[in-house]
Amino acid sequence: MPPTPFAPSHATPFKSTLSSSQQPHTNHSPLPPQAARTISVADIDATHWRYHAEGGKNLLLSYDPPAGIEAPPFVTAQGAYALRIPKSLPPGSEEVQDDVDEAERFTQHVIQPLLGDSEVLPHCIRIPIGTDRDRTVIDTLAAAIEIHRPAARRSDPARIRAESLRCIYAVQDITARSTSASGGDVLCVEIKPKWGFLPRIDAIPSTSDNVDIKTRYSRFRMHAVARNPALTREQFDALYDPLDLYSDDPERVRRALDALWTDWIATRGKTNNLRVFCNGALVRPDDARALADAAATLGASAGEGVEMLRNNVWTHLVVQVQRELLRRSLVHDGTQVSVLHRLKRLQAALDPWDVEGLAHAWTQHTGSHVLGQLPNDSAAAENITPAAAELLPLVQPLLDGAQASNVQQAVQAFLVSASFKDCSLLLRFPRAAEASTWMVDLDRKPATKLAKMQQTDAEVCAAFRGWLSAQSSAPKPSIS
Repeated sequence: MPPTPFAPSHATPFKSTLSSSQQPHTNHSPLPPQAARTISVADIDATHWRYHAEGGKNLLLSYDPPAGIEAPPFVTAQGAYALRIPKSLPPGSEEVQDDVDEAERFTQHVIQPLLGDSEVLPHCIRIPIGTDRDRTVIDTLAAAIEIHRPAARRSDPARIRAESLRCIYAVQDITARSTSASGGDVLCVEIKPKWGFLPRIDAIPSTSDNVDIKTRYSRFRMHAVARNPALTREQFDALYDPLDLYSDDPERVRRALDALWTDWIATRGKTNNLRVFCNGALVRPDDARALADAAATLGASAGEGVEMLRNNVWTHLVVQVQRELLRRSLVHDGTQVSVLHRLKRLQAALDPWDVEGLAHAWTQHTGSHVLGQLPNDSAAAENITPAAAELLPLVQPLLDGAQASNVQQAVQAFLVSASFKDCSLLLRFPRAAEASTWMVDLDRKPATKLAKMQQTDAEVCAAFRGWLSAQSSAPKPSIS
């Protein structure tokens, strides 16, 4: 473990004190800055939007106006745009609200340089919220789509709260139908690939009970056991393994994709590891009409019955998905690599100690057994967060082959790695153009989540060890 002690305090120089008044606003999208001035809340007609999806922090609406009136600013030569609206907790909540300026700087100063190609990120335009009329429009939008949100999301206290918003975003809708002159139908596959590596043996404290399992089985498959301890060994062996998807072996990539597809069918499309869209609409595995539209977009035969439709769609789609995942489209160190290759490199290099090694080092240097906290100070994690503009020089040495020199550096690198571990790939297949790959859900992970990450890791490993001890023979290990 590193010899350099680190004891964060409320006066730590890594505490971000930057505000929007101290920093010039920079547009974090690849679009030219003037594009941000072309959209305002006044352009939004609440009847032209429908619920699309949501995560823990944001809710996404698709543009769905009456036929014949599609026009700028939400339909442009670059494509159609969706609305991304941040959610928040009730006033008085202990959770600190995101600084929207810092969030944009994180994309501009960290994510884009690390990826090496900003064109894999959807265009994003900030829409300011500044007047009571603006907030009335947002309230109307929120009320209109509330019934369409999943029940679990509606029961969660996080929701759209217009009174707390400074801005919303227009984001390029990768799933939408093409709007170019040669446009047409579009099929889009969303994959959440998850962790693409196994930790090194020397990254985990030798006293840990988890060395053997962590270096043999992927985190995703262990987590699947924690969620469903009734899994048989045969079911475990058939699970999706991210390490197969990240490999350069076409046979292993195909195996990973088939496992994702099987899970998509088994969960009736409710899994978040694979989703399919046709012209912006979510395709469900039991929806014959949506499957028929997908088959038509692919040029596949419609077939008879839902099962045949699914088989025809997957037969035509999997070859294209596999080819796109293996395609070398990013330049790194002077050579072309696939998006998955770069993603795996970023995940692994920025997580050199594993959460257990990181927690061990934290305890050595602070005396606290809770990662991100100091003894008798639960707020410590809020004071170890550097400004986004300072973050890249801090973590870049790890990507250049250097060892983490202190706990602060390792903590920040670990949090950036967590963003890449949790992102999604959107593979877009226009009927009349070449395929393309995009990356989304690359928000910054707050240091306040460190303790939860440590806890989840311990729970997943304990559950998996218990499950493993009950098996008559060991399941197949992941192939690094």
